[in-house]
Amino acid sequence: MAAANANIGVAKAAFYPKVLLNGSGGFESVSASDLFTWPSHLWAIGPTMQLPIFTGGRNRAQLASARAAYDGTVAAYRQTVLTAFQDVEDQLAAQRLLAQQLDEETAALASAQRTLDISNNRYKAGVEQYLDVIVAQASELTHQQNVVQLNGQKLAASVSLINAMGAGWQTSSVTSARR
Repeated sequence: MAAANANIGVAKAAFYPKVLLNGSGGFESVSASDLFTWPSHLWAIGPTMQLPIFTGGRNRAQLASARAAYDGTVAAYRQTVLTAFQDVEDQLAAQRLLAQQLDEETAALASAQRTLDISNNRYKAGVEQYLDVIVAQASELTHQQNVVQLNGQKLAASVSLINAMGAGWQTSSVTSARR
């Protein structure tokens, strides 16, 4: 954005006159034998002024182009910032949602474990069939798998949140630490 803004300044400067300081030097002589003597030295210094009298609208077009490029750069920067904020907000919402789901699934797992204990006690007492124990074990296993899966998703969302906030790591340092 700073470079695009500077280009606007350059385009505005084209509307103003330019003052240049020129200088030249050399040797001048009628005969080759006197070419490198002191009196044959020649030098000149003087200012030059350039005025943009008629440019055919080129300066205005360049200024408009520089402003449009700046506006495009600002819009791209804003979009990048908004996308970054959206990524962070999405990951924070995912953290919150996954934590809530994990709490509910953990409670369901505790309930399934209590149900399994009750079914085992009832089976040992001879009140119910072993099929009820198997159903309770399957239910507990399903809830355990869900808790593990939600923990994994929560950890992945944590990594995504760290990445969305601009942090990161280099794979070379991670692989060298494993060796």
